[in-house]
This record gives sequence, structure tokens and C-alpha cells, in this order.
Amino acid sequence: MDIIQVAFDSPEKQAVVGCFSTPQPEDQYPYQEAVPVNDERLLAFYAAVPESQKGIVPIPTE
Repeated sequence: MDIIQVAFDSPEKQAVVGCFSTPQPEDQYPYQEAVPVNDERLLAFYAAVPESQKGIVPIPTE
């Protein structure tokens, strides 16, 4: 099972705001953990990202 580092929007980790190949600085992305690539929250994140932005890249949040 592939694992990916994910940044979440809150301590409850309801929504994914970015995904990375390695852990990111805690001060920039305080809520993060490694999750399986088939995690429902990660799949929902990918579904919401435009095709042109797909890939293991941080997605800026407002």
C-alpha cells in the first residue's frame, strides 16, 4: 500500500489541503500525517483538483 504525506485543514483532519512526497514544515502545515493513497479524504481532494494541477504538489489555500 502506498502512503502519502497529507496536510489537513484543521486538527479534526476533515479536509485535505495539500499532498507531498515528504513531511512539510510544521509552521506552514501544522496538521499533517501520512495516509494511504486510497484514503477517502485524499480521494475527495483529488476529485476537487483541476486536471491541470494534478500531481504531488502543494495546493495553495486562501
